[in-house]
Amino acid sequence: MKAAHVLATDMASTFKRAATILPHPEDGSHGARAAGMFFLDDTLFRLRKVDPVGERVARVSGDRNILLVIRDPCAVRRTVADGTLERRAGCDVPPTGMVAGVQAGCFPRPFAALASNAPDFATTL
Repeated sequence: MKAAHVLATDMASTFKRAATILPHPEDGSHGARAAGMFFLDDTLFRLRKVDPVGERVARVSGDRNILLVIRDPCAVRRTVADGTLERRAGCDVPPTGMVAGVQAGCFPRPFAALASNAPDFATTL
């Protein structure tokens, strides 16, 4: 079973992701395999290179081929992606200062990227 996770609240990226969800794929005890994670608003700060939780997420996503996407206008507003809100080049702005494997884009990006690795369900945290 595969899941896609949308992280939309501050506690999703701090307590829920770091303390209750992330340990399971790290130790191989997670029942569902994550296909992708989509970070909105301030939750994307957890994917900065200087954040220990972000480094853990990057390691797990790299080992398990999990898509990591930060929403492009959220990233531009928080200066963790190069671009402007007016000119996002078709939802494609390069992230800056983020852990390895992170992409910045709008909703069509994770949908298209997950088409070949479709999740069985999605959660919003």
